[in-house]
Amino acid sequence: MTAIRLVQTCGACPEQYDALDEHGRIVGYLRLRHGYFSVEMAGEHGYGPEVYSAQPIGDGVFDVDERQRYLDIAVVKIAEHLDGPAVPDAARSAQAAQAIAVALEEAAISDWDAGDGKVIEIYLSQIAPIVERVLKQGDQ
Repeated sequence: MTAIRLVQTCGACPEQYDALDEHGRIVGYLRLRHGYFSVEMAGEHGYGPEVYSAQPIGDGVFDVDERQRYLDIAVVKIAEHLDGPAVPDAARSAQAAQAIAVALEEAAISDWDAGDGKVIEIYLSQIAPIVERVLKQGDQ
């Protein structure tokens, strides 16, 4: 996930932040004004699209108990917009199962092709690179 750092640009009315990526580029803008918290992506011609909004207790400044929660959500939403949504655990598990099945099949074929007549022996060193390759293909 892209690392996002928030820099507060105004303390109140509105409370607002610039979101910077790991290269120091402004990638988003957060603002709480009149009870409406918005998170927008930075674009070539200003800000937009809005990737998150909420109506916290605070009007032009967050309530002490809610600030961190909303800022954490904003950072995740900006990173998801930049990186794409995270792969759900169930989908990732299915990808891993598929990768392991392919790895086992390829390793077995490789061992069979050795022609030594031995019982098929599959080692983690054979499987790991195949699993990694299949998972990378699934991410594309």
